[in-house]
Amino acid sequence: MTASAAAAGQGSRNRMFDLRHRKPEPLVFGADVTEAAGRLDRRGEELLPVDEDGVKTADPRRDPESTASRAGCRQGTYATIKGGFMILVTGATGNVGRQVVAQLLAAGAAVRALARDPRSARLPGEVEVVAGDLSEPGTLEAALTGIESVFLVWPFLTAEGAPAVLDVAGRHARRVVYLSSSGVNEEAERQSDPINQFHADMERLIEKSGLEWTFLRADTFASNALGWAGQIRASGVVRGIAPAAKAVIHEHDTAAVAVRTLTEDGHAGAKHLLTGPRVLSRAEQVRAIGEAIGRPLRFEELSAQVARPQMLADGWPPALVDALLAAAGRRPGQAPVTSTVEEITGAPARTFEEWAAEHVGDFR
Repeated sequence: MTASAAAAGQGSRNRMFDLRHRKPEPLVFGADVTEAAGRLDRRGEELLPVDEDGVKTADPRRDPESTASRAGCRQGTYATIKGGFMILVTGATGNVGRQVVAQLLAAGAAVRALARDPRSARLPGEVEVVAGDLSEPGTLEAALTGIESVFLVWPFLTAEGAPAVLDVAGRHARRVVYLSSSGVNEEAERQSDPINQFHADMERLIEKSGLEWTFLRADTFASNALGWAGQIRASGVVRGIAPAAKAVIHEHDTAAVAVRTLTEDGHAGAKHLLTGPRVLSRAEQVRAIGEAIGRPLRFEELSAQVARPQMLADGWPPALVDALLAAAGRRPGQAPVTSTVEEITGAPARTFEEWAAEHVGDFR
């Protein structure tokens, strides 16, 4: 690494807003940090451990065997690894990251996970957990040594520190699979909100990095709904702003595509748009959870004018609040539904109703 790159990486620690440090479970926005902030996994549960993405995750104590078994893995969705190369997973303690780890292990891959605190990662024993922080590129050498492919989740609101990280990755790895956003419009000079802007910036930097790359442009994660669990248990009413309806995707399906692209050839230069099988509004998602738990639930929409001060009172930094509200305020045309998950994995995308049935315990 050059001295200037190192300095840029170190300085970015103070200037970049780190999404891993956001406050969990705001009253009004639920888990849309995940959707808006680039598929970063936001669970939002009180008393549950905070993961590497800085948000609270489904409690592994309820399922100590594996996150894959909890998600009800279907036969035929795993790739089978025939080589002996090592894969690095960043964001490995998030909902998608844990699924990527579990499915790679099931496929016979050698897995290394990046964690700021390996002692609290709570990953399977077969995983080599290595200390490192994406905000400090100089800490990444050990994690990247001997790595063939990288699954990259970017936990910041800007791409400012990414060049130094990609410089280190480029000296070791051959392939990077980046978890991006379905909202990226590559025809636009500037994106419609700060969240999709940093994804677009990341994609451009990765394209220029010299690494073989694949982008997974995922739609809203079903696991975002875990951020409503507190409200559902307390009152049966989920209050928040109502973004446009989306083709919500199960985190298992996102991970299944990631495993294929990490371990198989044929995806270099691909920009895979990943969606669930049906477009759902926020109210429809809440109703589906109610049907799963056998209890009537409803969604109550709040205006941005009401939501913003409550989010700030919950401890959210103003820059992130404004970015989230800007993303939620977008009203694009009908959200697309793709068959990409089935085309790549051989299994149809799971429904939100399936996801809700798997997570009944989180909402009771």
